Amino acid sequence: MDLSIAFRKGLKGGFLKLFQGFILIVSFFFPIQAVSAADYWPGEQWRTATPESQGMRSGVLANMLDLVWQDNLEIDSILIIRNGHVVLDTYHFPRKPHSKHNVFSCTKSISSTLIGIAIDKEYIQSIDQPLLDFFPEKTPRNTDEGKHEITLKHVLQMATGLGCRDSYLYQWRGMTQMRYSEDWVQYMIDLPLLEPPGIRFEYCNGASFLLTAIIEKTTGQTGIEFAKEHLFKPLGIKDIYWPANIHGQTIGWGRLHLRPHDMARFGYLFLNNGNWEGQQLVSAHWVADATRKHVPATLMPGYGYQWWVMSPERYAARGYRGQRIFVLKDKNMVVVFTGRLKNKDLLIPDGILNGYIIPAVQSDRPLPEDKEALDRLRFLDRFWQTATYMDRDKRRKELAAEPSGIKLKRYVNKELGFPVEYDAELMVGVYPLEPPFVLRNTSIRGIPGILVAVDDILQGLKLEKSEQYVTEFIKGRNQFSDIYVNHKEMIRLADGTTVNYFEIGVKFMATAGPLVLAGVVGYKGKKMICVVATGPPDVPIEYLKSMVQSLKFDADKKMMSHLKV
Repeated sequence: MDLSIAFRKGLKGGFLKLFQGFILIVSFFFPIQAVSAADYWPGEQWRTATPESQGMRSGVLANMLDLVWQDNLEIDSILIIRNGHVVLDTYHFPRKPHSKHNVFSCTKSISSTLIGIAIDKEYIQSIDQPLLDFFPEKTPRNTDEGKHEITLKHVLQMATGLGCRDSYLYQWRGMTQMRYSEDWVQYMIDLPLLEPPGIRFEYCNGASFLLTAIIEKTTGQTGIEFAKEHLFKPLGIKDIYWPANIHGQTIGWGRLHLRPHDMARFGYLFLNNGNWEGQQLVSAHWVADATRKHVPATLMPGYGYQWWVMSPERYAARGYRGQRIFVLKDKNMVVVFTGRLKNKDLLIPDGILNGYIIPAVQSDRPLPEDKEALDRLRFLDRFWQTATYMDRDKRRKELAAEPSGIKLKRYVNKELGFPVEYDAELMVGVYPLEPPFVLRNTSIRGIPGILVAVDDILQGLKLEKSEQYVTEFIKGRNQFSDIYVNHKEMIRLADGTTVNYFEIGVKFMATAGPLVLAGVVGYKGKKMICVVATGPPDVPIEYLKSMVQSLKFDADKKMMSHLKV
């Protein structure tokens, strides 16, 4: 068999799912449960309850707060609402419940919702209306007919095909250029059309600005005026700051400032399918459509209408520096984060949700109260709210004084059906995937992560060339502009197994720095075991190598029978 055909045959299987799991960083694989309609709506204040009364473990949440302190993570607040009850509402000094936060790109999910409301009220006909029809007075410089095919739906999906070049991958170059242009709408429609609309997701702040510009054109109100009347006021959200550009147009991509409790109100609206106290503020159809996967995204499995989609029942509004509104319909839960995280730590809220908050949910029924754990949680909550910047600086210095180097811990996972041991930093979740790719484990920061696959050996693929199993797949993905093998050698794992070790650099679209992979492939009978550790460019390759090189398969010698080789 031709080797390229064998590759394609193999890649049609689970390796695609494996690598997608790595690219998407954080995704969730949990059973889905039906959620009953809300019987409670918050007034000026939310009702409160102990975690145990809502089926959650106080001890797990206490461990979460301890982790945030011990690692000096720049998280300002965590708010957890389950079954309409606040079970945790904690703030790092000097933040308080009444403090407004710049929610950054969480704003986008609100701008999208305004479009849904405008459609419900018949200001807008449908999401299938061409973008240019909303601005008939403007003519794009580039009259490519393809631009007339861009619809409002494509704008909502961030799949316009326009060369926006406006994410962290491009240092937000497109947004900066738009902000200094004389006419923001004109700037957007003048962008070159690089591909047909609807083909690919590309993060674009300008697309989100177009949403509030369309609201203004169709309703005669600015974005914030329309939002106050039809969204914020019905939700009881009063303390708002949402600036406009020099032309008076509401900045639809970000800069909205809200309190965490009000962020939670917005999430609670979506948790209840757009209904608030018996009033349908936005149609249930819109909520369902806006929060389902329309296009594959870069940080999550999918993207809806300005919502990041993790699974059919889990989605999030995500903002720069760690702002989050998580809606977990299967858990009847809304989780809000605010923070000042650095770029390398931007996935920490997702890791904390994944590693602590969701595992804390043990039942749909009340659990026995745990006074000791609850007392510890309350102590840490008080400490959070009183620990000063001096305390943080002291902890930061303590961390800096600790011996440098790779800090790894031994992990043993049995989700494969046989033990897999390896060294890694703090891991916060083990996710079984579809066979033959059966395990993904991620750190608190999302990456580094480790993935394990077991597959049939591709015909004609020699062990010393097995890195092609990975590279051939990556080459077939249009998100990547370049891939190169930096190093490879035959090594022995901790259990003595001879494997092909390789280091791969991947350029993601036009990002300045590559993604780094360290992997091993080993053969056992007719089976191929592929293990990949992933990380950003600033993670030392020695770190990733130590993860994969530390592997021990089949500690109890049952692997061969499990694999049936």
